[in-house]
Amino acid sequence: MSLSLRIPPLVQVFVLGLAMYGLKISFPQCSYESEGSMWVAIAFAILGAGVLAISLYQCWAIRTTVDPRLLNQPVGLVTSGIYAFTRNPMYVGFFCVLAAWASFLSHFLAFGLLPVFVLYMNRFQIRPEEAYLETHFTDEYRSYKSNVRRWI
Repeated sequence: MSLSLRIPPLVQVFVLGLAMYGLKISFPQCSYESEGSMWVAIAFAILGAGVLAISLYQCWAIRTTVDPRLLNQPVGLVTSGIYAFTRNPMYVGFFCVLAAWASFLSHFLAFGLLPVFVLYMNRFQIRPEEAYLETHFTDEYRSYKSNVRRWI
């Protein structure tokens, strides 16, 4: 069974956050101390929450699904607002939240899981979503895809 679009992204973020915490507990020698870590965590958390809120609002405004497991339910393609800068603002927001968590944990290995998140999302979430959107919205999505980057 393929992992593509099976696990909701929010669950993936939660599991990765637990893995980051597990690394901190298992490898305390990889922790660091920095007075600025908390401020960096707060900044990334605010940025991530803001990006998520804006992208969710834009989807809800046109009454399209935000659940990538329900690809058969999109009623429109969101290409304006934050979607004019990134095709995947929700995943960018989740990335920022995970970066905030890694900074809060002050642990080097926690930051090492951020690329894992990007690679996993590209393979098991974004590629299947893009394939569906390209067949469903054809030329409109191809044009959008050629003008807007996947992440940032």
